[in-house]
Amino acid sequence: MPANWVALMAMAVQDPRPLGAFVPVHPVRIALTPRIDGRVDPSEWDLLYDNGSAQTYMQWEPDKLFFGLCAPDGSDLVVSLDVQGDGWLVGDDNLELRVRRGSAGPEVSYRSLDATDPAGPVWLPADVPAESVRAAVGAGCIELAFQPRRDLAPKAGDRIGVRIDAIPTGNDMGAAYLPRPVAIVRLETEAGIGLPPGFSWKPNLASRSVAREDDFKARFLLSRDSEDVVFEKVTASLEGDNAGVMSVTEGPFPGWGRNNGAVYDYASPVRKDSEPGYRVLRLELARPGGEVTVLRTSIRVAQLVDLEPDMPKVLPFSDGAQVVRGKIVVRSNGRNRIDGVLRIQGPETWTVTKGQESKYTIYHSRGVAKVPFEIVVPRGELGTGRIVLTTQIGDRTIEQEVFLPVGV
Repeated sequence: MPANWVALMAMAVQDPRPLGAFVPVHPVRIALTPRIDGRVDPSEWDLLYDNGSAQTYMQWEPDKLFFGLCAPDGSDLVVSLDVQGDGWLVGDDNLELRVRRGSAGPEVSYRSLDATDPAGPVWLPADVPAESVRAAVGAGCIELAFQPRRDLAPKAGDRIGVRIDAIPTGNDMGAAYLPRPVAIVRLETEAGIGLPPGFSWKPNLASRSVAREDDFKARFLLSRDSEDVVFEKVTASLEGDNAGVMSVTEGPFPGWGRNNGAVYDYASPVRKDSEPGYRVLRLELARPGGEVTVLRTSIRVAQLVDLEPDMPKVLPFSDGAQVVRGKIVVRSNGRNRIDGVLRIQGPETWTVTKGQESKYTIYHSRGVAKVPFEIVVPRGELGTGRIVLTTQIGDRTIEQEVFLPVGV
């Protein structure tokens, strides 16, 4: 963080106005990966809140959160996170992320609120590795991607507190003891819009992830408890500017069975040059009166393999060196045999004593390989260590970061 940014925060003007309620357009946030390029494109973001002068956006995917702001120039993006959703002035899980437009690009600052003593909440420096935050600014918009540490990583079904504000550069959000209303949102992989009474649905997916060179298949199980629920036509496609990654299908509704159930099958190849990330498969069910019921489910266009660390999520402080043992699960998202090499690199002061470079083979479709490792963390270590996992498969290189907090 630039020194002048630290000084700016220290001299920030307190805004005496109390913060109003923050009511999201929809409390369910579906998994979707936006591009962090400084352009908030509605085709890759869902609106979170609009107060007329500023529009805010929020998405998520497993292990990551994404935030966007469109507001007049001179405004900073300020994200307030209550990770456990238990109240802003409760516990020590509250975090503030701020992005301002610097002369050389976006400048990010962060601090945590420790409210474990209700009589004296205090702001503390947040242990946030610079590599876990990525920001971009554009004409009137700011975007931010944040990867929390592994013990606080977001997952489907989580409820977290959040608010996003456009704050004039140089103004502070307020003293540590001041209330900060946040909205509780749910992180999900399915959401429905315009569902008629008595109608329910469920996607049946062999896997939510599909490698770019494979075919994707999904079966939607539909049910009704009233004959008043009638659909005429079905259209299935990916949302937004990713629509061309997979096929668009449309046709008549398949019809209800004797138990008032129906099945809709969708299948499509995935374009080989697709950008990895979470996308939203959208089913539009047209009704006789012109109304449309929308079913949205998150799917993931994946790299050929995923690297899943099996290691402690947090290490305690120690006066002596600590040995971290575990394994990296290399999980195939493809159908064919895979031969690869896995490399593990820790922080400069850490030593990888086992697993620094390991060959592996995955023989079966969507199979796994388990690569053991051992890392020595030096005595007296404090902070969050960045571990880089890299696998080489033919001419492909796949990289993933893991953040291991020590003594925090």
